[in-house]
Amino acid sequence: MSPLKLYEYLASGRPVVATDLEPVRRVEGPVFRVARGGDFVAGVGAALAAGPVGEAERRETIAANSWASRSAAVKALALQA
Repeated sequence: MSPLKLYEYLASGRPVVATDLEPVRRVEGPVFRVARGGDFVAGVGAALAAGPVGEAERRETIAANSWASRSAAVKALALQA
C-alpha cells in the first residue's frame, strides 16, 4: 500500500484522518491515525479542532515529499554503493 493520496491531502495544509496502517505511520505531518475499527468520527473531530497548518509547515511537507526530494535520496543511496 502506498499512501499517495495522503501526501496530496497533506499538501492542502489541512490535517488528515487516516486508518492506522504501517505505511501511514511513516508519514510525517498532521495525520490523525485511527485504529482499524476505531472511532473515525472522533478522529475527524480532533482534526477539525487542530485546524489547518501554517504555510511554512505546509511548504515543508510538500518539499520533504516531492519527487525531487525522493529521487535525490535514492540517488544518494545508489552513489554510496
